[in-house]
Order: sequence, then structure tokens, then C-alpha cells
Amino acid sequence: KAQQETRLRATRTQLGDMDAVVLRGKGRAFIEQKPVPAAASGQVVVRIRAAGVCGTDVEIFDGTLGYFETGLATYPITPGHEWCGTIVDVGPDCPANWAKGQFVVGETTMGCGDCCGFCPEQYNRCPQRTETGIARRDGGFAQYMAFPVSALHRIADTVPVDVAVLAEPLSVCVHAVESAQSPKGTHAVVFGDGPIGLLLAQVLKSYGATKVVMVGATPQRLELARTVGADAVLDVRGQSLLDVQAYLRQSFGGCLPSLVYEASGNTEFVTPRSAPQLVARWC
Repeated sequence: KAQQETRLRATRTQLGDMDAVVLRGKGRAFIEQKPVPAAASGQVVVRIRAAGVCGTDVEIFDGTLGYFETGLATYPITPGHEWCGTIVDVGPDCPANWAKGQFVVGETTMGCGDCCGFCPEQYNRCPQRTETGIARRDGGFAQYMAFPVSALHRIADTVPVDVAVLAEPLSVCVHAVESAQSPKGTHAVVFGDGPIGLLLAQVLKSYGATKVVMVGATPQRLELARTVGADAVLDVRGQSLLDVQAYLRQSFGGCLPSLVYEASGNTEFVTPRSAPQLVARWC
């Protein structure tokens, strides 16, 4: 019955085929034509309006993603976990508040529901989880995508597409800030001037951090950091650990900052061993 219902809905949508990026192995990327997915029970079909490229997508392409070793991820997969789009079809059993034409974004990780002991509160740890565009669920590098409303979020129509597509990485930064000591009235340093680091600086300021220092190695990104909220920046190229420590003390009136966020991925510079020498509190 469920299969018949799905086929009926696929016929009703009358959207035909779509283009999708399909990774079929290490370094093997193709643009393929696939049937537009139908909205199963509790799902909607979303027309993708924008999708971001994350470092994880690069790891999926070149085969270095750790999930391939654990078996959580396999080829083929359509990547794309940072996306936004418009609902074009609503499947059966969806709450009445979901409708065609709504502007939406979706979460990356979805748990099994109730059988593993982690769901629903810690669904990101569920061993049976799916991760959009990464593990067991195709992502947004396609023209259309079927997506469960349980992991869907409305976005105001006034939000530009190129801003809405940043909702997923922004949520990572919000979670990081809310998981640590409240930044209100504190000093903080962000290591890493990539997209996550730049978003972190903005979130910290919006949560009330008095002063935020950005440490990075890309001059144009450090300059951008100043425009989005960083009070001071440090180009770490050629700097030693002691140099960075001295700069932080100078920036924060002789004291080390109370919060540090590592967003560079540089395991040679910022480590659990070096962190206590850089900040008063490690998060």
C-alpha cells in the first residue's frame, strides 16, 4: 500500500526527471538524470535553490571521509548538507502547517527515532542515523530532494537565498557557543578564519562577547573578520605559540581570554597541550 501511494504521488507531482550530482567512488563525480523523488509519508519535496560546498563534501569526493572506514557512508551518494529550497509537494501525514511555496532549510542528522537509546535528544549519536548528503541519505546537490518534515525548518521569505543556505553551518556555531560558558561580557578568541570561524565571531558578538580576537592565516579572510565583528585579528603565519600568547595578553589588557574556539583544523598549532597556554578556559 505504501509503495502504491508513493507511486501515485510521484505521478501526481509530474515533475519528471532532474539533474543531480552523483559521487560513485573516490574522485568519480557525475551529473546524472534521475527521477524526481516522490514525497512519502511525512515528507515534502523541495526544489533546491542553493547548496553550499563544505569541507566534508570535498572529503566525500576524495574518499578521505572517516565514515567510509566505519561503514556509515558508502558510494554512490549525492552530497550537499548545506541547502535551502522551496516546497513543491507535500506528502501524506504531514502536519497542516506545511504547504507548497514555503521557504525551508533542513537539518543534517536524523536519528532512528526511538530504538537506540540516543533518540530523540541525542539523535546525532544514533548508530542508525542518516546524514543528509553524507551518510544513507542523498543531499542537496540536485534540483529536487524529498525530505522529512520532522527535520525541516521554515525560513522567512525575506531572507536572501545566499544567506539562508548558511543556516546549517551557522547552527554549528550557535551550538558551540551555547554549549560553553555564556560569552556575555567575556573575552574570546577564535582560531581559524574559514567560514566556521567567521560565523563564530559573529555569533559570539551577538551573544554579548565584549571582545573577540580572530587568529588565522589568510589575509583577506582576516580583513573580512574585522568587518563582521572581530575586534582584533592576528596573522599567525611565522608566529610561535609564545607570540600568540603575547598578542592575546596585549589584546585583552594583560589577561588571557576566558573562551577559545578552535575552528582551523590545525592540529599542529592548537592542541589540548598548547591550549592552556593560550586561554584561561578551554572549550
